[in-house]
Amino acid sequence: MVLAHSPEAVVGLRLKQEREKEQEALMSTGAMMLKRLWDGDTAAVWPERDRCLGLLGDYYVFGSEAEEHELARELLKKAGLTAPHDVYHLLIKAGVWQAHENVALLRYQIPVAFSEELSAAAAQASEPVAEEFVGRNRRDFRELPLLTIDGESTRDYDDALHVEQRGDDFLVGIHISDVAHYVAPGTPIYAEAARRMTSLYFPETQIPMLPRVLSEGVCSLVAGKARAALSAMVLLSSKGEVLEFDLVPSLVEVKRQLNYPEAERLVASGDWELQALARLSEQLKQRRIEKGALLLPVPDVNISIDSEGGVAVALSPVDTISRSLVAEFMVLANTLSAQFVADRQAPGLFRAQDEPHQRLIAGGEKDLFSVFRQRKQLKPGELLLYPKPHSGVGAMQYTTVTSPIRRFLDLVMQHQIKQLLSGRGAMFSADELAGVAGDINTVLARVNQVRRTRHRYWLLRYLEQKVGGRVEALLVNKGPKRVNLTLLDCLLDADMPPNQAMAAKPGDIVSLRVAKVDALDNVLRLEW
Repeated sequence: MVLAHSPEAVVGLRLKQEREKEQEALMSTGAMMLKRLWDGDTAAVWPERDRCLGLLGDYYVFGSEAEEHELARELLKKAGLTAPHDVYHLLIKAGVWQAHENVALLRYQIPVAFSEELSAAAAQASEPVAEEFVGRNRRDFRELPLLTIDGESTRDYDDALHVEQRGDDFLVGIHISDVAHYVAPGTPIYAEAARRMTSLYFPETQIPMLPRVLSEGVCSLVAGKARAALSAMVLLSSKGEVLEFDLVPSLVEVKRQLNYPEAERLVASGDWELQALARLSEQLKQRRIEKGALLLPVPDVNISIDSEGGVAVALSPVDTISRSLVAEFMVLANTLSAQFVADRQAPGLFRAQDEPHQRLIAGGEKDLFSVFRQRKQLKPGELLLYPKPHSGVGAMQYTTVTSPIRRFLDLVMQHQIKQLLSGRGAMFSADELAGVAGDINTVLARVNQVRRTRHRYWLLRYLEQKVGGRVEALLVNKGPKRVNLTLLDCLLDADMPPNQAMAAKPGDIVSLRVAKVDALDNVLRLEW
């Protein structure tokens, strides 16, 4: 009996046979060449090289969700590369991945590079020209003594301050880069910012929300350069009471670009502007605490990697005079911006937080154990279309506008405020902002997972250097089966079975042996 196939079936069978032959060739040649790569022959080249390495990378990142995971698994088996992280090391040897490749970034498909079209569009942004910028809707503040205070590695300056004495009161200018002037809704750059939602900072690199020609160029408040800004001009009493405020589109020029250590030294040496700002910021902070704010400072964990791959960790306090100064005036600008939108009953994106489950400490407590205990009592923050109190900040309404270079939410609110200032009503409707809020929550959930994963990876790399040694830890919580701790030199959380022979209690500092650490496997084992 002869079985006749239709012409379509014949074509299908031939395609299937061709695919099988292709996969057979891929398997035999690919497995052999992959083994050569593994053995150190980095010059190994064959026609299917990119395809082989590409499908292996997908398999490592996405596992069984990868499109060709079965083929990748068979290829690895034939090449004898079956250990859990053989693909990771192979792709680094092949030059496809960098040493310490950020796999979480790939897994969550976070965009890194900008297309040539976007980069070209961003390059069209020109430096402000006073004659074109200053007029009925933009004030010329270039003569004001603006200063910036940032980290030593900062390259995108989005906020500046200045202060003037007015009798017994003080006029403080909080000047925020007018990113909205350059990044408008409906443009490709705005759409890309909406896709990214935030800049990302890692110990080994940073991924900006906007092309660098904008974030480090015309949108950055660089000393000696005229820049478009949105300025909050706030009249404060000597006790930090807001007497009046105005939001003003402006043209500014920073006179002093300081980092935190420099600002700290200048405050101590008697610099009038910085001392005045420091005194006012302390008054603002105390007023917030009186309104229920919980500051809960935890040191920044600064991770650095040397040329040999060694990892160092240093903690820096976040409540120094210069850092607190900047933080308080940014909180003030955010609070007043939220008030401006709320007073006009316009839709906005407001941050809110309900009262904590339990208040264990006063707002200004600095003891690390007390701060950790109180943090566990906090309720999650919300992003709403209407104003609602923010208990953690101590404000009746709150938003963020002070980092439009780095945060999409701030850029959206800057557009809304500028449109309201122009007298043309709101730029975004409540329905549009509801969509933006949903997108922000979705994207930031992924982004924050990448941040946490990467931060933990580098801290585990740091602890790999300490295997066999001892570290000190703060005992945060003690249960019958598990003990929760925080390693004091890097603030990494850990848990382990309790030591029945040890009478340590929450709040005590204990010594632990680092028994095993594997950053790739996300393993940390500590012993008493």
